[in-house]
Amino acid sequence: MDLYFLPVNPLNFNSIFSTESVSPRSFCEIRNFGSRRFFLNQTCPYEDALCLFDFVPIVELEEDLSVFYICFHRKYLPSPVYERVENDQTVIAISDTVYFDISHPVFIFNDLKHRNALITKSLSSIETKTVEKYSARFLTLTDISKTPQEFHPALIENSVKFSDIVPKVMHDRAINSFKGLVYGHAISRLMQRPEKELELRNAIKKVQNTWASFINSLQVVKEQRKTKSKKILNIEDSLSILTRALLEFKKATARVFPPVAQLEKLVSFYKSRSVEPEDYEVLNKLFGPIPELKAFVYQLADKYFPTIDSEIEALVEEINREGKALQYSISKYDSHIIKRLSGKIENAGSKVLAQYYQKYEITKNRPIPRPPYSLKGDKIGAVLIDSDEKQNELYESILNVLFTRNRSMTTEVDINYLNEIITETGSIVKEIYGEDSDERKTMLSFYLFLNGKSFEFEIARVKSPVIANFIAFVQNYKSLESLLNFCENKLIADYHLAIEYWGLFNGFASIGKIYTHSLWDNDNGNTYRNIDATLRENLSDSIPYISTVPDEDPMKDKVATQVVTPKGTIADLLKPIKEDPDLQKYLVWVTKGVEGMLTSFGFEYPGMSHMDALKRDFEGELWSKNKPKGFTVKVLESVVSKIDMDLLEMLKKTRNN
Repeated sequence: MDLYFLPVNPLNFNSIFSTESVSPRSFCEIRNFGSRRFFLNQTCPYEDALCLFDFVPIVELEEDLSVFYICFHRKYLPSPVYERVENDQTVIAISDTVYFDISHPVFIFNDLKHRNALITKSLSSIETKTVEKYSARFLTLTDISKTPQEFHPALIENSVKFSDIVPKVMHDRAINSFKGLVYGHAISRLMQRPEKELELRNAIKKVQNTWASFINSLQVVKEQRKTKSKKILNIEDSLSILTRALLEFKKATARVFPPVAQLEKLVSFYKSRSVEPEDYEVLNKLFGPIPELKAFVYQLADKYFPTIDSEIEALVEEINREGKALQYSISKYDSHIIKRLSGKIENAGSKVLAQYYQKYEITKNRPIPRPPYSLKGDKIGAVLIDSDEKQNELYESILNVLFTRNRSMTTEVDINYLNEIITETGSIVKEIYGEDSDERKTMLSFYLFLNGKSFEFEIARVKSPVIANFIAFVQNYKSLESLLNFCENKLIADYHLAIEYWGLFNGFASIGKIYTHSLWDNDNGNTYRNIDATLRENLSDSIPYISTVPDEDPMKDKVATQVVTPKGTIADLLKPIKEDPDLQKYLVWVTKGVEGMLTSFGFEYPGMSHMDALKRDFEGELWSKNKPKGFTVKVLESVVSKIDMDLLEMLKKTRNN
């Protein structure tokens, strides 16, 4: 039937779905990305190869562990280095990494309980990001009508010799890096905020920071008065800074909502001077009768920006009034005043953002252009849209510097490794722009700054977006989270470039599910299809089988053609439970499981402190012996899948907020 089955230890589940591939054990140990561990079983004694069978072999593991199988079509596999037939059983050994594609392979579990248990355990792994992508290709032995067989020991030849694996590992590093670039492109387009939104968020953040500073000043004064210090901190300075920040916040909202701002200027114009008759006629035609103009302004303000202006003004007055009172009379220092004003500041910012989203109809579900990359040999080609020729040349050159010096090429990224990248990039900048160019001077200044030889460097002064984003990436190469925050706080233009640099340098295996989750169903699935198409086209030379989808795949009628993402809310999915009194107790363990998952990501929740609640009840007696009537596997699957989806959305919101 040309189908071959790879038995996999379940301890490898997370690793496989973080790299979207499966590799021999020795590859994992030296490749410097993904997990360094790969757990073997008795069907494959080789460090440098994978063993696949044309039947489903019985594999015995230690207690509580059961293998799952990855099923490949023979045409989809690399050429085997060893093949043997014994008693109508065939085994092949492959000394290569086998990469997955959305159309291949199929993952087979003993039963639904086995499948769901592994999926549940993967929730706490940030890097295990492609489970959702391939979930439609998760089947059971019953689905494929297969019964595991004992395999003949003579199938395995212990004296097989394999070729040098180093070139193959280098090949894997290059693929991991290129995939990181392609995924980074999609993630960056989905996550990059418009400049107006960044300006608004930064204004809100500045208010919150200065308010926190003001509260700290009050605490200092309180302590100074307790100790009867001769020098009392002047709160007026702190209060003045806070007031200015609030007014800057107001100005930022005016810039984000230009219709209101422009018309308010006209109102001020009418108030401040008399209007000549001919001017009156022109303006009257444009805006209607003058008495109605002000009403029109306020009508717009109510629609886009209701009551925020007056609230901010009142807030400034109240803070000034309360702040001065707090300065001169420590007895008035009362926590309820602080809480009330803190609430008002938070509400003002939330209202502005809510109105911004409503006005501009911001959505994360939008078409993403196809990745503009090509890979020929060891060189990446790229086109930077809407950029001049020099910027495009520099962008492509930086991509190739990071590609050849990606993170997996070294055991440790230290200052010396970063200096090599900066020096090579600086030489390219010099070649493109010249020795005395501003771009060359920028690179030199950053090099001195990074090495502690200069303390003056301001990224806001960097004119080239390609260079600015390169500098942002170098300063935040360890964490995509910190890179995003840095770019947004510094208002870096076109910061999708920095995310692409990050993805290329760190590789696909390092990208967390918190960033890939929204890709699977974005634009009705076209985003991930474009990603796979780009990878298939560019990797077909180095991985010939990746573009070979068998014409007659016996599994094609057993799997969905696209990923099915659960819809609705958790409440909707739990409705069958809530409506049946016998199912109420299951709502308890589902809730505990959610709390455990959130806790594993750093949230503090009461109840279970880890995922043992879900694991215990999922695998224990509650499930196997006391399953109440009406509690179907479909309900359980929906709940677990939806919890996973909502958890990721919640994690993303914490970063956004």
